[in-house]
Amino acid sequence: MKRFLTTLAFLTVLFFAGACFGAGSLFQVTDDDVYYSPGNALNRVVSRMITLAFVADNGTGVIPSLVITEDAWTDGTLTGTLKHGSIEGWQLDKIDIDCNHGGTEPTEDSELYVYQLGVDLLDANGVNMIDNTVERSVHFATDGQPKRQDVVGAVTITVTQQAVVTNSAAGTLYLILVP
Repeated sequence: MKRFLTTLAFLTVLFFAGACFGAGSLFQVTDDDVYYSPGNALNRVVSRMITLAFVADNGTGVIPSLVITEDAWTDGTLTGTLKHGSIEGWQLDKIDIDCNHGGTEPTEDSELYVYQLGVDLLDANGVNMIDNTVERSVHFATDGQPKRQDVVGAVTITVTQQAVVTNSAAGTLYLILVP
């Protein structure tokens, strides 16, 4: 129910933004959930999922980069804080991609990059992974092999559309972290 209400609020903002003054671009954190192991008396945290939503500019098709710092985020215009505090000390496990949920979808085979300290933590495995017909998951990697990445500073997430950009394209990413 909470996810439904968050999604509904996000879509409402997009609708009114477009109707009032032309939809610009955005890339924001829409949710931050922590999951615990079931039946464990210690309530041990097993994962964290940060939900990210983007919309390409309605004139240029450009999607801003999203920067997640220790406990906040910004796309250069919008800012916010993370509900469950700092991501430093967590490990990036994978990122799930959902860009086929109706509306305007990004150009087929668009690129996804996740940078920290200037290094692509997906090790180029995000190239051509934004798909407008299927959902995908990309694991963080080193030298082509899946490997969790420690969060030690700001994380920058970039989506770049392929040759022909789609104006107002929208998508959702789920950043999965583990302790």
